[in-house]
Amino acid sequence: MKLILLDLDDTLLRSDKTISDYSVQMLQQCQQKGMLVGFVTARGETNILKHIERVCPDLVISSGGALVRYHNKILHSCQISQEETRLLIESAKDQYEITVDTLEGHFWNYKEKPQMVDWGTIIYTDYQDFCSQSLKVCIELPDEALAQKVGASLSECHYVKFANNDWYQFTHKDATKQKAIERTGELLNIVPAEMIAFGDDFGDMEMLAYCGVGAAMGNAIVPVKEIADIVIGTNDEDGVAHYLEQVFLENS
Repeated sequence: MKLILLDLDDTLLRSDKTISDYSVQMLQQCQQKGMLVGFVTARGETNILKHIERVCPDLVISSGGALVRYHNKILHSCQISQEETRLLIESAKDQYEITVDTLEGHFWNYKEKPQMVDWGTIIYTDYQDFCSQSLKVCIELPDEALAQKVGASLSECHYVKFANNDWYQFTHKDATKQKAIERTGELLNIVPAEMIAFGDDFGDMEMLAYCGVGAAMGNAIVPVKEIADIVIGTNDEDGVAHYLEQVFLENS
C-alpha cells in the first residue's frame, strides 16, 4: 500500500477524542516504510490542528472533502458560493443550530456553548452579517425530509447525515471524501488499489468502496460494515493500529 486514509471521529480517535501513543507509533512506522498517511474527515481543518500536530500526516482532506492539503500545500478546494452559503443559512438560522467551515475558521450559532475537548477555536456568530464562501455547512435538522428540502434549494449540493445525531452536512456536489481522494490519487500518481481506507459512518462509505481495501471499524454502523472489505477492532481498541501492525509491520 502507498496511501493510508483515516477518518478521525470514532475511527482513529478514541471515544475520549484522543489518539493513543500506540496508534501514533504505528502510523509513524508506516511512514518510515514509505507509506503516506492521510486524514480524511468531515471536520474543518481548524478543528483538527491538535491531531495534525500529534500525527504529522502527509495529507489532510477536511470539511468532508472540500479542502485537500498535502505537506502544508493546498492541492484542491471546492467551495459553496457566497450566495448559496447564504441560502443555506437563511433556510435554518432562526430555528436550528448551524456550523460553517471557511478557509479562515469554524463558525457556530450555538444556543449553549458546546464542550468540544479537541475542537480548537469556535467562532460564535448569529450569521446576521455573515458574508463568505464556505467549504461546508452543517445544520441540525429534525428529519430527512427537511434535509432533502434544504439540499434541493441549491443547484449543486451534496448532503449526508451523521449517524449518531441529527446533524446533516451540506457541501458542493463535487466535495466528497471519494472525489477528493480521486483528485489526490491523480496528482500523486497513486491508484485506488494502492490505497487503504478506514471509517465508521455514512460519509465514509464511498471512500471505503473506492479504495483497494476498505476497512470498517468494529464500532461502525451496519451499512458501513456491509460495504467494507474487512471489519477490524473498534476505535477504543486501537483497531487501526493493530491492523497496520499485523498486516504491514509485523514482519518488517
